[in-house]
Amino acid sequence: MGGSIEFTYNFGIPQTHSLSEDPDIVLCGHKCDLQEKRLVNQNRAREFAKNYNLPYLETSAKSGQNIDRAIEILLDRIMNRMESSVEYAMLCASGRRRQSLQKLQASKDKKFCSC
Repeated sequence: MGGSIEFTYNFGIPQTHSLSEDPDIVLCGHKCDLQEKRLVNQNRAREFAKNYNLPYLETSAKSGQNIDRAIEILLDRIMNRMESSVEYAMLCASGRRRQSLQKLQASKDKKFCSC
């Protein structure tokens, strides 16, 4: 590996994963309008992204190529994570309410027991 992908491999991905178990990442090869100055082979970058299960886009701030798409993908991933978190929280809360009601009912049953 060479160039910026080496930095991403050695520092970027491990650092990000130390902050979150499953971070929302979109890997962008930037300055795709400058093909003659390319440091990282596109196939190598795609393979790298595949190994980490990351979406990969070639982008250009100069032309705007794939900038909107990269943001859309990232926002979709964030929204999916948020929706999953809300659903999980609702399931947990529902389970706690159910357990609380069961405990309340059990304590009421004990109070009125003639044993």
